[in-house]
Amino acid sequence: MEHKKLSTIRKCTICGKDFHPVVTSINQNTCSYKCREEKNRERSRNYAREKRMKTPLGKCFVCGYDKAIDIHHERGREYKLCPNCHARITRGYSTLEELLKEHNRG
Repeated sequence: MEHKKLSTIRKCTICGKDFHPVVTSINQNTCSYKCREEKNRERSRNYAREKRMKTPLGKCFVCGYDKAIDIHHERGREYKLCPNCHARITRGYSTLEELLKEHNRG
């Protein structure tokens, strides 16, 4: 089945190429399937970025630092840790329990 083309020429929002949208897609704003995929990828990235920005960081589970937070997975649980505490655990310098005792939180 061949689609009829609308008489108006539009500009692709991804590559900037001029194209004629098909009648079945009045809101079409990309020229090809490849550009449409890229637009969807971009939309998904932006959604994830906005969601991350809206989520409060929280505080390090060990020391309470709140400027930068990593997520540490241990025994099926997630812990919010600052980069320093996270590095000490993942590099094998300390265990989570040792850090908690060191900071009088455990």
